[in-house]
This record gives sequence, structure tokens and C-alpha cells, in this order.
Amino acid sequence: MTQIAQPNPAQNPFLPSQFTAPKRLPAIIKRAVGVGLSVGVLVNAASANVGLNEPQASNALNLPSGNLLNDAPNNSPNDAPISTAMMAQNPAKSSSTVRDFAKNSLNNQSLNLNSSQAQNYGNFGDAARLDGGFSLPSVRFSANAHAQNLQNSANLGVSAANPSAVNFTTPNLSAGANFQEQRRNKEIAAWSLRQINASLPLIDDPWAVQQLVQMGAQMNALVRGQSLLSVVLINDSNINAFAVPGGLIGMNAGTILSADALDEVASVMAHEIAHLSQRHYEHNLDNRKKFLAIGLGGLLAAIAASAASGDAAAAMMIGAQTMGAESMAAHSREHEREADRVGQQILAQAGFDAKAMPRFFQQLQRQVSLNRTANAFAPSFMRSHPFTTERLSESTQRAANFTAPTMTQKQAQAQAFDALYWRLNYLSKQANETELRVNAKHSKGAQLALAMYLADNQRHQEAQSVYQAGQFDSDDVLACITAAHLAAAKQDYQQAVDVLAPCQAIYPERRDLRLYLAQHAINAGDFAKALNLLSPLTFDGSHDVLAWDLSQKAYTLQANHAQNTHAQTIATIHALRARSQLLLWRGQYEGALQANAQAAMHARTDNATMLLTMLDNDKAAIVSARDFKP
Repeated sequence: MTQIAQPNPAQNPFLPSQFTAPKRLPAIIKRAVGVGLSVGVLVNAASANVGLNEPQASNALNLPSGNLLNDAPNNSPNDAPISTAMMAQNPAKSSSTVRDFAKNSLNNQSLNLNSSQAQNYGNFGDAARLDGGFSLPSVRFSANAHAQNLQNSANLGVSAANPSAVNFTTPNLSAGANFQEQRRNKEIAAWSLRQINASLPLIDDPWAVQQLVQMGAQMNALVRGQSLLSVVLINDSNINAFAVPGGLIGMNAGTILSADALDEVASVMAHEIAHLSQRHYEHNLDNRKKFLAIGLGGLLAAIAASAASGDAAAAMMIGAQTMGAESMAAHSREHEREADRVGQQILAQAGFDAKAMPRFFQQLQRQVSLNRTANAFAPSFMRSHPFTTERLSESTQRAANFTAPTMTQKQAQAQAFDALYWRLNYLSKQANETELRVNAKHSKGAQLALAMYLADNQRHQEAQSVYQAGQFDSDDVLACITAAHLAAAKQDYQQAVDVLAPCQAIYPERRDLRLYLAQHAINAGDFAKALNLLSPLTFDGSHDVLAWDLSQKAYTLQANHAQNTHAQTIATIHALRARSQLLLWRGQYEGALQANAQAAMHARTDNATMLLTMLDNDKAAIVSARDFKP
């Protein structure tokens, strides 16, 4: 049979390549050049309704107040709340029911969804969610009820008794989208994701990515009827973010590391989602085609330049962006103002401070002045967006009309940002031991990062002491992940499984916990457990490259330890199929077809008819992806 190389159990697939990130203070990137924020890269996606041929109904959805990064089970369509205990006892049922609103990890607050709302809300879990996990509910809005739906929608950070509570008044722009346009946008997003996976350095840490996924999913659900395809975190120190038709959002690590608070990061995300929801550049067909060609060219130029270095690469990226910005300037000024307005509404409704948007813009504007003085490049956001003092003034004035977050929300967001900021510093290998120790005295996030740093440098007793001094809660997700990491660093993989399993049982819907636990289970030799954890993430059409990578490793080792030839062959087929899907979503089409052909050969030999049918479908999808021309 075909021999498959055994994976290295000690290899950690979640650590990115190194990059030089900005220092914590001052919180402004000194040199900010990137792929091009939102409109500077690609035309934004249509806010088309999912289920075009199905009856549409109005919907009023009340989302929980509190921090958007909290994790809590939602209510089922028949109003019966799902407890964490129920999920732990019956994960199979919970995985099909908890299909995914933006889950929160700090408080246990459930969605308020009555029976009629649930019926209007549509089918739960009929579309792939974000980066391969469970699916978001498909929100359907009718054209007539759209404004009222938005006005009555999520009330994060808004008191029901407060007359100043923010209401949405965004226009309904989804009616113009048709099925062909939806499908085309999805194909563009999938193509772009494959190009990014193949060419850009990514931070694949599941926990860090999930924070952005949850933020984007919650904001997106407020204004769009389509779930996002994916959110990618790019290992780049420049300030940048972008949106792609079909619901792909990317953000540079430098955007997060240059911010002073989570609401500033959220303001960038809200701005991108506003571009998607308002379908900018998609109403005029000529302009849409023109900008799409420029935008895709800009993305390709940025990908090509990412492999280069120095000002030449930066100039290539900026040239593509500014070409698009200048050609569309007559339209984009108004679009940017609209994205600011809608983005601030989204930001406030998601429980963040609306003042964060003009605050972050001011920071970028100051950087532009500094760069002009130093003859350096301006941040990508500023170059691809026609920024004016009027926009900043309008944004500042609007912010005063929004309800401010509660003190509880601010505290939760500060804790979440602290954890995210220091984990990214650790993953980027920027923070040294001295900096971590100094900040660990007053920062829980720095404390966890310091414990991981010590463990990875084989200083296990010190790492354990630092971790224990933190006195973390048993259901703190990042603390559980860190504790398991400390055990795995000592090659005590079974202890890592034992530490992480109870936390994963509490939050079975979390992609990050499934991936970490599957990795530890593989290293512990429990391949069946790992594959059971990965199964919901590797459905047909899944683009979760980490899940496919771990599945390939688990099936490979399972084949090598099989007790009979038939079991060995079946495991080999699945390993080759996982490899084929992994290569597909990394843009390596010929390798994907070769792995698929090898799997099909084994399936024919073993007379595995069902597997052969599945592989034939995979082959057709690979060929279609290879031949797609945006």
C-alpha cells in the first residue's frame, strides 16, 4: 500500500513564522504598508439573502448584552434553553443545535429568541460557518421589514429603558442581489482564501483567530443575511484589513498590536462589514467590473510582493491600491462616509464605544503626517480610502449620539484585549522575557504568555509557578489552553488531554478547543478521539486547513497502527482525502488531484463504493477550483 510519512508529534502547527511587530508604546506603527484596507483590495460582498427561493419573513433578534467574546449556549427554536451541562452530556446533540451565534467566552448569557422569532430566523446550521466550524443561522430579511428589523435587532450595550438607545436606519441594499451574483461572490471569496493560504504568512493560532471570528460573526449578523466565509489573521506588522466579495475578511496582526483597546480593533472590523452590507461598487455594473479587476489585481500584487522585501515590494502593493482608489474616487468618498456611519451603528449595537472609530482614525492621520515628514509610506487604510477632515469630524459628532458601553462591558473588553494582545506578542516572538515579566505583574494576558514562554524554553517548574500564581478560573478558555500547553511542553500529552477535555465539554461548539484537544489526543495516541473531535470541522466543502491537516495526521497514524489490511486501507483512503483537501485550500491543485487519485485507486481496490463517490465529487470540486478565473 502507499506509504505515508508519519508526522512529528512534537511539531506545533499553530505557531506562525516570526515577524517584527511594533512595540507596545507608542501604539502607532512607524511604517504601515499592507494589502489595502477593505475597498482598497476588493469590491465588497453583496448582502444577499441566504435561501433566495425560500419564503422570507421579518425578524427581530435580541442579542445578549455584555462582551462579544463571551461564550454562552443559545436557545433552541422551541424556547428550551440549552445548558452547558446538557451540552457536556450530549455533545452530538449540542453540535447540531448550537449552530453558531457569536459565542461568548467570559459570561454565560443566552440569546433571547422566542418561537416566532426562531421560525423567522431560518434553518439552523445549513451553511458552513467561517473557518470551517459550525454554521451561523441564516438570517432572512424582507425588503419591507428590513429597516424595522434593524431597529429592533441586537441590543448589545443598549439599555431597553434608555431612550437614547441606538437604532439602525441603514437602507436595504440586498434586494438587488440575485442567485448568480451570490454564487459568483462565494467563488471569488473561496479563490481569494486559497490564494491567501498559499502565499501570505498567517497566524493560525485557533484561539486568536476565534476572537476575530466571533467579533466578525456577531457584527455581520446585525446587518447581513449571509454568514461570513472566513476571517484570516495575517502575520504582518502593518496596519491593514480588507474585505472580499462572498464574506472573507482579513486583518493584519499589526492592526491589533497598534490599537490601545478592543473597541479600536472592532471599529476596523465594523467598517469592513459595513462595506459588505452596503454592497459598495456593486450597483453600477460598469464600475463593479472595473473595480473588481483592479481589486483582484491589487490582491495578486500584494501576494507577490509579500515574498519580496524592502520598499520595492511596498511600492508594488501601494501602486495597485492607489490605482483602484483613484479610479473610483468619485464614488468611494461617499461610500467611505456611509461605511463610517453604518460601521459606527454596528459598533455601538455590538456593545462597543462608538468613539473608538474616530479615535483610531485620528491615530492613523497622525501617522500620515509623521510619514510625510519622514518621506515614508502612509498606512494602507489611508492610501486606499479617500480620507478627509470632514469624515473625521462627522464620525466624532456621531459618536456623541450613541449609548456608551456599561462599565461591566468595558471591563470584559479590556480583559479580552489584554489576553489577545499579549498572545499575539508571544506568537509573533516580539516580546522578550523581561517585557513579559514586567507586564505579568499587572496583566493576566502577559502572565499566560510568560508561562508559555518559559515552558517552550524547557523551564517547566518556573512556567508552572507563574501559571499557578494567576489563580485562573477553571472555565477560563485561554487558561485551560495554556495549562494544556504546559503539559504538552513536557511531552505529557495525556495530561494535556485531561486538562483540556473538561473545558471542551463545557464549550463543545468552540473550534479552537476542538483543534487543540485533537492535537494533544493525536500526540497521546488516541487517534479515534482526535478524529471524533475533528469530524464536525471536516465536512464536505470545509476550508478549515488546520482541521484537514490534523485529520491527515490522525488517519496516517491510525493506518500505521491498524490491526488488519481492510482497516489500514480505509484509514489510508481518508488520510489521502484529507491531504487532497488540505492542498486544495492551499491552492496546490495538482497535488490535490494526485492525492485524490491515489485515494480513489485504494477505494476501487477495496470496493469502497461510497468513498469512491465522495472522491469523485471531490475531484470535480478541485478541477472547478483550479479552472476558476475571477
